[in-house]
This record gives sequence, structure tokens and C-alpha cells, in this order.
Amino acid sequence: LGAHIPPLLMLGFFYLCALPSTISSSVALTGSAGGNVPAAILNASLSSVLGIFLTPLLVSFVVGSGAGGIDLGSTLLDLCAMLLLPLVLGQLLRPLIGRFFARHKRYTNIADKVVILLLVYAAFCNSMVSGMWQQQGTSVIFSALAGSALLLAVILWLTTRTARALKFSTADEIAAVFCASKKSLAAGAPMAALIFGANPGLGLILLPIMIYHPLQLIVCSVMAESYATRNREQAAAQNQAIAPAR
Repeated sequence: LGAHIPPLLMLGFFYLCALPSTISSSVALTGSAGGNVPAAILNASLSSVLGIFLTPLLVSFVVGSGAGGIDLGSTLLDLCAMLLLPLVLGQLLRPLIGRFFARHKRYTNIADKVVILLLVYAAFCNSMVSGMWQQQGTSVIFSALAGSALLLAVILWLTTRTARALKFSTADEIAAVFCASKKSLAAGAPMAALIFGANPGLGLILLPIMIYHPLQLIVCSVMAESYATRNREQAAAQNQAIAPAR
């Protein structure tokens, strides 16, 4: 596809695939669908931590390392300081300040979303200043939309088929499907700024994840409702089968 898709957009799709899973949406959707929530928490959390180390390593296979590529050593240190250190400090401080933030959860959620929005906005601003959109045209948006939708459909189908082939229970299948298909924009935007530095095409690299993120929420929300409905129907059928025996 290299002859039809800009190289930076191709890199953006690879970067999307290399990103870790989300924690909040994976757990929330698993819970609403009636899946294995503890398994979702473990898998999504483990993916987020491992992604700090694996994402830049995987990207370095494509763009190279050292001169002209990624400085893996400094990038990993910066990512640990930006993503891992706050996580560790947050867990250590949770007994002291956890209740305060729990009481003001609405405002902390808003602040979280505003920070992500500002990161994405800054990336697009840098792209506009560099003239990238004038050079690429609007066709890249349609390419990114089609590619993101296709990627999401393929990974959802593969994870569902794999879970059923391995004879997972329905609860475990739900956790596997939702955790495996999620990609984190919250981690992806700041990680991209560190991995790709001042690349003028950063907005184009981030375009697939910016499209994939809302798309995964919409599609997986519909799937979660379908799973929940099926679980309710199965529970009702079991209750009807038990009632005559009583």
C-alpha cells in the first residue's frame, strides 16, 4: 500500500498497532457487558505498563535507532518519567489523597479529558504550521478512517474467533475482546511527542489513533450491549429451567 498511502500515515498505522491498551474503557465496557472485570483490570494494566517499554522498541524497528532514528535510552527514561513515575506515585499516595479525588471524580475526569484534548490540539497546530495538510490534502483523512475501521474490524473478529477456539467462557471472551482491541490515546499522544520529537508530521502520525479511539468506543459500546442482552437472556432461560424443578 506504500504507493497509495503517505509514508507518515503508514507510520501512524504502525504506531497505532504498537500502542498499549486503555484501562478505563476496557474495564468499563467489560463490566457493562457482564465480563470478567478482574481479568480486564489485570490485562489492561499490564498492557499499559509494558507499552512504555515495548512501544518505542517496536517503532524503532521501523524508523531505526541511534542517529536519524530513536534514541531508545533517553526515550525510555523520558517515558518512565512521564507515564510510569506518576502511576507509581499515584498508587503510593492513594491512601492519603484517594478519598479526596474520589469525592471530586467528576472534576478530575474533566481535567483528564482536557489534557488529552490539548495534546491532540497541539499536535494538529504543529502540523498546520508546517504546512503538512496543504501538502497532503483531505484524502489522507478518508484513508485514515477506512484503515482504522478495517483494523478494528479485523482485530475484533480475530480476538472473538480466538477466544471461542480456545473455549473461553463468555465472561473471559468479553474481557479478551475488549482489552485486545483497545488503544490508548491518553498514552499515545504524549508518547508520540517523545518518540517522534519535533517531527513536523506528528499530526499525521497521530491521525489513525485519533480516529480509532472514538471508533472503538462506539463499536465496542454496541457490542457490550449485545453481550449484556445475551447474558440476560441466558440467565432468564436458566431461571425458567430451574423453576419447574422447584
